[in-house]
Amino acid sequence: MNVESPSTERRHSLRTRLRAAVIVDHPETGTLHLHTDDISDDGAYLLTDGQRLPDVGQVVQVQVQGLPDGDAPVVSMEVVRRDANGLGLRFVAADDSGGSEPAAP
Repeated sequence: MNVESPSTERRHSLRTRLRAAVIVDHPETGTLHLHTDDISDDGAYLLTDGQRLPDVGQVVQVQVQGLPDGDAPVVSMEVVRRDANGLGLRFVAADDSGGSEPAAP
């Protein structure tokens, strides 16, 4: 398991605290029902509670739940951090297979 120190800061965008229900899909871990802790233009941090989680570098499909106007789009995100409390994810472009460039906001 790849775990990064919480003191290692790599984010460049301003974080906004937001609690939202999300579904995370991955072929190896299945469907996870999680909540965001914060979001930014580059990604999100999801809170976890003992679930089997994808490894750093894996791409997952994420969809916000419970929006008043219907289903949110499903977006691809790369796991960039795992720690005791959750997952750090960054948005990736539809044709990005896990490279280092974030998707344009």
